[in-house]
Amino acid sequence: MRRFRVAAGFMAVAALGAGLFALPRLRVAAEPSTGFRDVPVAHWAAGAVSRLASVGIVLPDASGDFRPAEPITRGELSRWLLLSRHISPAPTHQAPFPDVSSMDPLAEVAETAYRLALFDVDKSGNFSPDCPVSRQEAVLAALRVSGREWQARSRDIEQAVDNLPFGDSAAIGEGYRPYVAAAVRGGVIQGAPGALFQPDAPLSRAEAAALVARILLPPESSSGPSAVARDSGRPTEPTLAPVKGRELRASTVLSMRATEYGAGEPWLSDITYSGIHVRRGVVAVDPRVIPLGSVLYVEGYGYALAVDTGSAIKGHRIDLYSENAHEVALFGIQPRQVWVLE
Repeated sequence: MRRFRVAAGFMAVAALGAGLFALPRLRVAAEPSTGFRDVPVAHWAAGAVSRLASVGIVLPDASGDFRPAEPITRGELSRWLLLSRHISPAPTHQAPFPDVSSMDPLAEVAETAYRLALFDVDKSGNFSPDCPVSRQEAVLAALRVSGREWQARSRDIEQAVDNLPFGDSAAIGEGYRPYVAAAVRGGVIQGAPGALFQPDAPLSRAEAAALVARILLPPESSSGPSAVARDSGRPTEPTLAPVKGRELRASTVLSMRATEYGAGEPWLSDITYSGIHVRRGVVAVDPRVIPLGSVLYVEGYGYALAVDTGSAIKGHRIDLYSENAHEVALFGIQPRQVWVLE
């Protein structure tokens, strides 16, 4: 099976901060108190912070503070993004990365964030959970976890890239420009001509709250029963457990025939059809059955991102990437349930 780079596309996303981006404020009713000593109701991000607090994504620290100006880390933003999608990964039983022990509270979060290609590792395989997140990294991660990768890879995205309004557009990394362009085109990041995007600047916790609330927690989703997809680590469907916030539903549950592939196979590329590097969690599908960019839960495999295709992957077929050549050789063809998460 041959993998090729392609253009596909991604969703327009939320706002990063105050002032500079002329961001539309979240339509969240102001409360007498945000619940944080350092976030008064007059703070520009008060609505977003209150929104995340109301669904249990953020909590005051020991001093009752939120620390809005402090840079958010990769580990923390990963946790916010996964919780906003109501994804609760299974505890990992081995160190997922050289710099993340199995006992680290963020171990399962980091592993799932990597599986869903929210963040990459460095050349040594480190996830760097304590590293600050840049603005351009945050836009990509938030759009990708929303399951709408295709909008940043649409056929006309290059025109949006060429018309980015920021004075420092040339400083935005080549791989990030389509995501920033998709956000601008959707009207959720707005900049007057000459304004700066500052792509490599650390994203503050207040800006991160606005990003997550705007993209993934719209106010209209606040009512009704709630559930979280919890990976039990066993070959079963995701367990639904009550949590605060909106209800998670599988828009589609499919019975599929699964195979496995590995990067060691000489005829395969290490780049998927969507341009994402292979890793455990990336899977090949027929885009006519499962749209590219969809976030999935695969029975016996866990959370996955549909970003690859293949000449033999037609209809209700799914090809799961594994780095274990022995596992690939023994897998054969197996029936698997696949949940396409909203």
